[in-house]
Order: sequence, then structure tokens, then C-alpha cells
Amino acid sequence: MNRFVDDQFVDTESTLSMGYRSHCIESSGNRINLRIWDTAGQERFRSITRSYYYNAAGVMIVFDLTDLHSFEETVYWIKSVKENVKQDISILLIGNKNDLSYKRKVSKEVAEEFAKENNILYIETSAKKSENVADAFKLLVNQIITRFSLYNYNLEQPFYGVLRGTSILQTGLRSSDEKTKSQCRKQC
Repeated sequence: MNRFVDDQFVDTESTLSMGYRSHCIESSGNRINLRIWDTAGQERFRSITRSYYYNAAGVMIVFDLTDLHSFEETVYWIKSVKENVKQDISILLIGNKNDLSYKRKVSKEVAEEFAKENNILYIETSAKKSENVADAFKLLVNQIITRFSLYNYNLEQPFYGVLRGTSILQTGLRSSDEKTKSQCRKQC
């Protein structure tokens, strides 16, 4: 999350508690404000984690490519997500630490097959080297947009984990409206 939002990586820092950040991206000509919860995946947070993805539009499940147990735990998380959301949800499985190929315990083929069997997306990243991190978020957002278009979800209802923004569209602004443009940018 820190690599994506702040473009920072602290080698000694792992997620020990839950965190929240928001970050704006552009996708298909739309500015999208992502609300990102990092739930740490630890046993002690499992009971409250469900409430964080209950109304989500998408979920990223990240495992460590150098830790087989981490990969095995994704079975629990995928099942938990599918059992505790109100609707179909886009799930992206992420194999992190692909820069440590000499320590790798989960092959790309095994992870891809697992994702295919579970009907979810898969990508490999390196937060340390900033490889595919932004692409992972874009992949999930594009999947959500595709799903919403395909099923004609009503974006006025928070049921689907997405709310239409109230910001002013910038397309109709004149160049003299710099204050208004600035306000639009701050909202996302």
C-alpha cells in the first residue's frame, strides 16, 4: 500500500496492524478515488476483517512468493471473501516478492492455475522494486469497471461498494476557473 500511495518502500516494515489510505487513479478516462484497507492478514484480525470487505467492490489478496504457508493461507481468504460479501466481487490474487526468485517457493504456474480454478485474477509484484504494483491496482479497477458495466449496476446505491462522486466535472471548466479546478483535484 505504501509503495502504491507514496511510492515508498521500507525494507524492515511489514504490516502489523490494519491501515487505511485513499489514492486517486485514472482509468478509462475516469478519476477514481480508491479507499484502501490493509488488514494485515494476521490471525488476530480475522474476526474483524470481514467487516472491511463486506461492502467492497474489489479485494486484493497478497501472499509472499517465498513463503509456501503464505500461499496456502490464500485459500482461507478467498473463501472468507466469497462467503461474506453481498454480491459478486472482483478478487485479485497477488504474489509479492517476485524480485527474490532464488528464494521462491510458489511457482508462477501453480499460482496462475490456483487463480484460474478460483475464477480470480492473478499478478506478480515486487513492492521493493516497484514492479507491477500500480499495474495490480489498475488491473483490479478495470475488472471492477468491466463488471459494473456488464451487469449495469446502479452506482447511486452503496450496496456495490462504489459511490458516484459529487465533484464537479472538469470538462466544462474554463481556464479562468482555477479555484474550481483545484477544488475538484483535491476531492480525488
